[in-house]
Amino acid sequence: MSNDAVSTDAVSNDAVSTNAPRAARGSGAHIGVAALLSLIVGWFVFDGVASLIGLPAFYAQLGVDPANVPWAALWAGVALPMVFFVTAIIVARRQPLTRFTLVLIVALAATAVVRLSLIAAATGSIVLVSQFGG
Repeated sequence: MSNDAVSTDAVSNDAVSTNAPRAARGSGAHIGVAALLSLIVGWFVFDGVASLIGLPAFYAQLGVDPANVPWAALWAGVALPMVFFVTAIIVARRQPLTRFTLVLIVALAATAVVRLSLIAAATGSIVLVSQFGG
């Protein structure tokens, strides 16, 4: 029976040593996927900053009072892409690469949905202010 115990220990030690390089490769792949998808997040942030800078100037050209600028929506457009992406990385960091990638893609999709909703809210506020004289 002691020979069986020794052979079982040898197998479990081999499994541990085999998994160690795989885990190292997995974390590098996770970083690569996160870096690649962070380019899309960067585009969302760039678009949010452009709206944060450009929309108040556009409102001023239309003669809208600066108090009616939807600042919360504009700042959310800058911050939420980063918040969603970092949250997705934290939630999925120990998942296999496929699940990790899927979670990050879902975070990007949620970012796109929220971004479009924020654009609709900001543009809708222009319509409301111009119609009702805000």
